[in-house]
Amino acid sequence: MSKMFIKRVPSSEEWSSHPSDVHYFRSFFNNSDYAFNYWDLMTAFTNVLYYNSPPDYKYTWWIRMDSSILENKTFLPMWFYRWFQSFGIPENFLPNDLQTLFKQFKMVFSDDFIDPDIPNRPLLHFFTKFNIP
Repeated sequence: MSKMFIKRVPSSEEWSSHPSDVHYFRSFFNNSDYAFNYWDLMTAFTNVLYYNSPPDYKYTWWIRMDSSILENKTFLPMWFYRWFQSFGIPENFLPNDLQTLFKQFKMVFSDDFIDPDIPNRPLLHFFTKFNIP
């Protein structure tokens, strides 16, 4: 099992003047610099979860989102909502206690989350706001 802790989800506007602009990060493992652009970041979010470990090719991810990713934001980039829809936990998989809390959360915050283009938006914000893995 691997853990992923999402601390930030930048929009293309926050990235720089253009999504193709290159940023660098230093690897912990070999002290090398790696160049990547915004499109690489989006691709990495998806591709990293396709990793399967031999010999049984069953692999588990523990994903948690820092509540700060929503600071000063109402929306996250659309690609991130699509990513969550593909890889996040469906509402009906939540334990009964969390399903009850989620229904209350949707009622209280319903006006903030009405957007027919993003059906899973309330669930993503619920997980993020309450640090639910």
